[in-house]
Order: sequence, then C-alpha cells, then structure tokens
Amino acid sequence: MLDNQALEVEIKQLQGELEVLEIMPYEEKEKKKKIDELRRMLEDKYDDKEEIESLQQALIAKQTEHTTELRPAREKLIKGFLDITSGRGNIGIKIIGKLDKKSFVNACKKQSNEDAEVTATILYSEWEAQIESWSAMVHGKNTVIVSKDNEKLQELKEEHGEEIYSLVTKALDEITEYRSYAKQHGGEIYGVPELWNYKANRLATSKEAIEYAAKQWMANKNKRKR
Repeated sequence: MLDNQALEVEIKQLQGELEVLEIMPYEEKEKKKKIDELRRMLEDKYDDKEEIESLQQALIAKQTEHTTELRPAREKLIKGFLDITSGRGNIGIKIIGKLDKKSFVNACKKQSNEDAEVTATILYSEWEAQIESWSAMVHGKNTVIVSKDNEKLQELKEEHGEEIYSLVTKALDEITEYRSYAKQHGGEIYGVPELWNYKANRLATSKEAIEYAAKQWMANKNKRKR
C-alpha cells in the first residue's frame, strides 16, 4: 500500500489529466470512456487515501492508549531506581538537562586553573540557572531552545573552551529532544528524572530497566548467600 504522501501526488496527477482531457477535442464516445476510466482510478485512490488515514488515526489512538497505560508503571520504575541505585550502572536515572558538575571540574582542571573547584562551582551554578531559564521557553511547536550561535554560548566557548561549551550545548540538546515531555510534566522538562541507558547513551526502555533491576537483585541475592 502506498503512503499518504505518494497517494496525494498520484491524485493530483490524475486530477490534472482529467481536467486536460475534459477540454481536449476528442471524439465524444472515446472521450467519455477515458473520462470514466480516470474517474474510476481517482475513486480508487480516494478509497486508498481514506483507508490509510483511518489506519493512521487508529495507530495514533492505540499508541496514545498504550503510552497512557504504561506511563504509571514507568514512573514506579523511576521511583524505584531513585530509591535503590547508587553510583552509575548501565541503566540508571538521568536528570534531563542537568549539567555534570564533576565534568565541569575536570574541564577546568585541564585548563590548568589553580582555582578549578571554585571556578567550576561558580560556572556550574551560573549555567544551571541559564539552562533552566532557557528550558522554560520550550512550548508548543518550538523545536529549538536557543541557537548554538547564541552570544552567551559563544562567549562561554571563547572564555572557557570547547569542552565546557559542549557540556552546556549537550544539556540544551537534551531538553530540546525531550520537549514532548513538557506535556507530561506540567510544561517542565528541566530536572525531570528519566530512566537512561548509559551504555547506549539514550532513554532506557521499561523492559531494559526491569531486566537490569532483576539482574541486580539476583546478584545481590547470590552475594548474601555466600
């Protein structure tokens, strides 16, 4: 079955052929035959288009229903991981849009800064506040929080280097990518905890989180038996 866009193109082509045919000087009987044939083809395409649109609507409705049913279970998984995990395993909790303070310190140290801890702490606090402010701009159909050519970001890059600039822009990309979460969290994205697959550097599926938690539980159980 053709996709909806391809069908739209075919329908427009057939409509164009029909319009041309209706004004062309054909023998009446032959002209009527061709027009009837084109109209039948158009009707078939309209039926296909209607079928595809109905299928798309059904799939969207099913996906929405599926997401609505699974979200409470995922939220319980997130709460469970927040309560029981420490350190960072392959699957864990990531706070969307939050900067990694340790990475800031390490980046500052690479610049041979004698006051790396102090500089990193100030910089960290400043940019946490800036990202939180920018994240509040994500609404509706906005697809970009702020351009990477933004004056503040370019000043950060020039003053503190590519690595720190990349840490900030990565957090901004994260918020932009998960902007759909705003609807699920009262318009907020920044600071939202999510299950994360650190090995693959992406959101973890609920299945991955359950399997990982089960393995950790079995490993701890076996340790207790020894």
